[in-house]
Amino acid sequence: MNRCLYKLFLFTILILSSSYLHAQNHFTELSFYSNNLNSKDAIEVFTKEINKSLNTSTPKAEKIAQLFLEYATSKQDSNLILNAYFQMGSVYYQTSKFDSSLVYINLAKTLAQKRGDKQILSEVYLTLGAINLAANNNDVANQNFNKSYNLASEAQDKVIMAKALNNLSVVSGKVGEYENALNYLKRALDLKIAYGKKTDRISTLLNIGDNYAKLRNYEKAKEYYVIAEKIAVDYKANIKLARIWLAVAILEIELNNFSEAERYFEKSIQMSEDLNDYGQLALTTKSYSEYWMQVSQWEKAKVHLNQILVDNEYFKDSRLMAKVYYDLGRVEYEQQHYSKSEEWFKKAINVGVYPLDKTMANTYLYLSKIGYAKKNYRTGYDYLVLSNHINDSLDSYVNFNKLQELQVKYNATNDKKHIDNLIELTELKEKERKQSTMYLWISIVVFLLTLVVAIALAFQVVQKRKKSKELETQIKENTKKTQDLIKANERAEEGLRVKSEFIAMVSHEIRTPMNAIIGMSSLLWDTDLSDNQKNYLNNITISSNNLLILLNDILDFSRVESGKVSILIQQANLKKEFVHIVDMFTPLAAEKGLEFIVDIDQNIPEVVYVDAPRLRQVIVNLLSNAIKFTHQGFVKLRIEITKKEPTLNGEKISFRFSVSDSGIGVPKEKQGEIFSSFKQLDSKVSRKYSGVGLGLSISQGILGMMGSNINLESEFAKGSTFWFDLNLKSEKRKAKPTGQDNSKTMVKFDKQLGVNFPLRILVAEDNEINQKLIQIYLNKMGYNPVIVSNGQEALDQVKRQPYDLIFMDVQMPVMDGVTATKEIVRKYGKNKPIIIAVTANAMGSDKQSYIQAGMDDYISKPYTNSEIESCLQTWYAHLNG
Repeated sequence: MNRCLYKLFLFTILILSSSYLHAQNHFTELSFYSNNLNSKDAIEVFTKEINKSLNTSTPKAEKIAQLFLEYATSKQDSNLILNAYFQMGSVYYQTSKFDSSLVYINLAKTLAQKRGDKQILSEVYLTLGAINLAANNNDVANQNFNKSYNLASEAQDKVIMAKALNNLSVVSGKVGEYENALNYLKRALDLKIAYGKKTDRISTLLNIGDNYAKLRNYEKAKEYYVIAEKIAVDYKANIKLARIWLAVAILEIELNNFSEAERYFEKSIQMSEDLNDYGQLALTTKSYSEYWMQVSQWEKAKVHLNQILVDNEYFKDSRLMAKVYYDLGRVEYEQQHYSKSEEWFKKAINVGVYPLDKTMANTYLYLSKIGYAKKNYRTGYDYLVLSNHINDSLDSYVNFNKLQELQVKYNATNDKKHIDNLIELTELKEKERKQSTMYLWISIVVFLLTLVVAIALAFQVVQKRKKSKELETQIKENTKKTQDLIKANERAEEGLRVKSEFIAMVSHEIRTPMNAIIGMSSLLWDTDLSDNQKNYLNNITISSNNLLILLNDILDFSRVESGKVSILIQQANLKKEFVHIVDMFTPLAAEKGLEFIVDIDQNIPEVVYVDAPRLRQVIVNLLSNAIKFTHQGFVKLRIEITKKEPTLNGEKISFRFSVSDSGIGVPKEKQGEIFSSFKQLDSKVSRKYSGVGLGLSISQGILGMMGSNINLESEFAKGSTFWFDLNLKSEKRKAKPTGQDNSKTMVKFDKQLGVNFPLRILVAEDNEINQKLIQIYLNKMGYNPVIVSNGQEALDQVKRQPYDLIFMDVQMPVMDGVTATKEIVRKYGKNKPIIIAVTANAMGSDKQSYIQAGMDDYISKPYTNSEIESCLQTWYAHLNG
């Protein structure tokens, strides 16, 4: 006995050893396999190779997934095994082997719940939902997709959130809620664009196209198919490309473009054959055969249906085969091959997975027709009865006539006993029907008597309840209105948040090159220039500063909408402001061959109280629009005094500012819209003249804060006049305006600054032009800074040698400025260098956040040499105080 046990033990060891060696041999054959792989690396490389193979060869993906499971089992690592289970289930799902997929996905689910791994559990529920969706278990699928979305939200996994939304849309689409499906899909697409790979967008774009097609918006559907196709081609996502071509083929049929439909069917079939993707191949071929049946090309349909039977040797799908058998039966029936047709219809029924639906009812109906054609009336009659039981929606009158006809003809056969039984059964049913009729009339009489009594008793109650019901209805209506208002407010707040984020992002991206433009322009002033060069440079300086003002105003856009723009009233020299504006637009008008007319009242006082930059922005916007939309003729700027009233120490003056042109004009029906945000006349105007239609909205908001508004007089194709009135105060005494003068700002550098205020300076800046700009600034001041390109390099430099001061850009690759600052504070504490934040972010809350992160000061792009000099002097005094 002991000897037998010993032999059994040795045999078991031998089997395990050989299995292990066999697995090792398998692993070593893989090009990406390495004995040095740790758990994390193994998951990454196996998953990467599986996903890559799914786009080219599903059998290869399945093999790699099996090897991954063998590898994970050999390592006895629960995390590896969990991921291997999930990959096996995912691959089987992708190849439509849903039963096998369900086994492995449930194993992964159990292990993930045990480990508390929310991220992979969200993917497990996603796949479980997809499997149930394929099995038409829509409610279960919907539950799983919602679980996946909630878990992914907790784990902040945006990609899985997008996939869950994508699948929830499929559930909505299956029950005909296409608009709801589109809402899910557009949320999913936003997430995938922001956080996912470009190839992840394909399935969502495809689903959006499918839903638009179901809504019969074929142009919109084709638009999304084209985008999905381009991504699939660019990234060689061939499996998805085959699915896209199938969708386009079906769409072309709806558009009656049959030659194009056939071309796309052929492309999809060829791609699926190249990939050995038998699941997609079967679906495409089935749709192609249905197309040939639709155009009565029965032989071509038969060829494609028989091809599916051949491919089914590799791809087992009994449900699909039942439908293929049914279609083959139809083809043979249409060709009057009744015996062959009957064989196919019986095969469809005998598959065993045929659902009790209209197709099955139609199968029995066809078998009934075949029985009738072959004069086998008994069989035809029985099949028709079955068809009626399965599909109650069939035309009862037609079926009754056929039953009568078959029954009469069957009476002529020798099966007399069956007929007698049938007659007896009919007589019994007729007696039951007569008794039921009598009982029905008795019930009606009793019901009517009861109803009269009930009405009499209820009449008094109705009157008492009437007012309470009206009150209840009013409460419900008010509640619904309140809920609708809350939802509308939430949507509005979300829209404002998105707008603010967009404006902040655009501001940051513009400020970085603006810093280089303004900085390099200021450096040119410190060189020898001809008069023409000085004039050109002066225009660049003026335009750059005006662009910077406009950029700052765009940041106030959200406050304009809410009426919270800050207006700074101070002394200003209007004449000087107007000279700058005229100088700016004179060459622009001349370039277009326009007559630029300037009519400014000579009695305008030298000094008035107004927010000059805001006023300049409004006039600049109106002149820009006038020149942009005028091709010939004139543009006219007119400033006139319409009224004066004396005050204790000056005058209150009413000004009218107007800009006229001979341009394209504005139709009357559009004149109210152009002052709305992001609005132009129409999409053609937007494409031709560019712009987002924000200027007039901002200008209207600014003037609203000043107690005025823009008025418009226009005739289409003849020109427009935009005008507004302002009441401003002037004083008798002259005062020097505090507004900035943008003309010919000569830049002077303190070249002894580095001698008088010696500092060791480090600059962290990723933009090459801005690196050169600040280096030139500091060199001209007598400093020799060290320049690095990101936060990590700044940390490395601080380790190598001490610095007194760091100019730290905020947004940089590898490591951003805020992270680098926190690390410097952590390592060096009070002995850290002075850190100055240099950023293109211009929102009001930014400065406080940088100080909280450990930075000592803040300068915003675009900066000037005087700001740099002031900063260096201030912090030198602080270091040596």
